[in-house]
Order: sequence, then structure tokens, then C-alpha cells
Amino acid sequence: MKSLKSLGAVTIGAILVSATYALAVKDQNIRINIDSDDERSIRHTVNGDRGEFILREENETLEASWRGDFELTDDGNGIKSVDRKLEIEIATDDETQRAVFEDDRDGVDIRYFVDDEKQDDGDETDSAVAALVLKFLRSSGVQSDERVEALIETGGTAAVIAELDFLEGDHAFRRYATALSEQAELSKDEIITVAEKLKTIESDHDLRLALKSILENQTLTAEILPALISAAEGVESDHDLRLLVEAFAERPLDADAMELALGLYSRIESDHDLRVAAEALLENNDLSAAQAA
Repeated sequence: MKSLKSLGAVTIGAILVSATYALAVKDQNIRINIDSDDERSIRHTVNGDRGEFILREENETLEASWRGDFELTDDGNGIKSVDRKLEIEIATDDETQRAVFEDDRDGVDIRYFVDDEKQDDGDETDSAVAALVLKFLRSSGVQSDERVEALIETGGTAAVIAELDFLEGDHAFRRYATALSEQAELSKDEIITVAEKLKTIESDHDLRLALKSILENQTLTAEILPALISAAEGVESDHDLRLLVEAFAERPLDADAMELALGLYSRIESDHDLRVAAEALLENNDLSAAQAA
């Protein structure tokens, strides 16, 4: 996972989700703990060249740990190389599946276990290992930049947009949407489609960052901005609303888009965030006298 630059606590409806982000840029140390009371929890830690990802749901636990970097296959769906070792395990009430990837002189040594019993090589084992890898990548957002690049290479931006529907969790969704907006120039229709898909994100933090990436990296028109502002209506926290209003205020806005941005602004309750957002809007030359009033 790449660097995270913010600390946050996110409220999702009636579900409280606490997120802790710790970053040491020099050593690339990251810790993310996301705990919820809806029987889903995520922990992701990176310490130097070691990493761990754990996703616990009601009847399933996904765990991955690695030492050293690992590289994806050209299609972005498998493991091409590992510096040292990668393990991925899924445990349910019925069985435990585990895939182990280790570096050897000929490439990658892959072993697959069911309930600690090593399985023979073959098409069935290959399919099971591929499913484990894909589950890990789609749940964690790990190697999202590399995977988005591979998907664009093999299927264009449409392949990445389609992949968004298979991602599990707001964090992974945001990382893929961000990587897509940074790596490719999207059409008007593609941006509107992505904006509509962003409405499924419940985390204010992840939704704001995904929208901000589009605002910073894409060419936006009067037809596109309303779709992005509409997606932003899912944000509830004053802090993230203010940062989004500031991001929109840095763009040229026609009268309709400005009205929508003012709608976001009107939902801010914190005096501090309201003042800072107002300052940003008042600096936008597209704000009419009536809107300023």
C-alpha cells in the first residue's frame, strides 16, 4: 500500500468506524485499523518490507502476510514474482485454504493447502490459488497502482471501471478510483459513471479523497461537475465537507454547479469549517453577487 497522509475517524450511518492512520515516510511504515460493530473489521500494517492484512467478517477471515516486495502478473490477477515470501489464507467455518508463494531460482514456488493438507498441482489447484489472490487484491487495495496499470494495458479504462464493482470495502474502492484518475484521461461518460459508483462509498474520508483525485487529475466540464457534486452529497462530516467545498471552489463552476457546491456548503455546521469553506468560495470568480450574499 502506498502512503496515507491523513488521520481520521469515520462515522457511517449508525455504525461507528474508527480508523487510525500512522505513517513514517522514511521507512514506509503504515498502520490502518478499521473496526466496526457490524461484524466486519480490517487491519493493515506495513513495517519496512513486511506487511500484513487481515479482514474478519461474520463467517470468514482473510489473512495475508508478506516479506519483501511482490510483483503481479501482466494481467494483474496473479503473482509473478516475490522477493521472499507471501502467504494468503481464507478460513471459514467449514475449511481453511492457504496459498504460499516463495522465491526460488526458477521463479515462484507455489504451494496450496486445504486444512493444512498440501494439494497436488493441477487445474483445480491453480483455480483455487487464483481465487485466493484475487480475493486478497480486491479486499485490501494492495498493489492497486500496479493492478490498475495492468488492467488498463489489457482492457483499457473500461476494465478498471468494471473492476470497481468487484472491490470489497471503501478503502480498496478509493485506492482503485484514485489510481485510475491518476493514470488515465477519462471521457465525460466514464467520469460520470465512476462518480455514480462512488456513491456506494460510505466512508467520508475515502469518498472525499476519491473525488479530490478526479478533480485534480481529470478535465472537467459543466456536464461532469454536477455528477461529482451529487456523489459528494454522501459526505456527512463537516471536516470532509469543507475540504470538498474547497476542492470544488478551485475549479471553474458554472451557475448550476456553483449552486450545487453551495448546497454542500450549507450542510456544514462547524463554525470553523463553515468560515474556511466560505473563504474558498468567495475567492472563486464564478460566484455571483447574489450567491456571495
